Amino acid sequence: MVEKFAKVLYVSPDDISFAASLTTGLHVLMSTFYRPTPKKNKIVMLSSEFNSDIMASESWIENYGFNVKDTLILVDVSDSDP
Repeated sequence: MVEKFAKVLYVSPDDISFAASLTTGLHVLMSTFYRPTPKKNKIVMLSSEFNSDIMASESWIENYGFNVKDTLILVDVSDSDP
């Protein structure tokens, strides 16, 4: 597969690498650390995150049977905030 991409991009196969997306990394993080309980279940994220990251968090919340509106806290931080 690397050779095919190298041909399309006109580069050496040694110049090609593949990596997971940031959202994939978030799923891995959540699968490792998100262990919600009825008293401790909140996820706090910046509202400016990628939509896919927010949707990934929502899916984990729903997977554990919690209400997204009660569990996901989106914080809006602007450049003017101290």
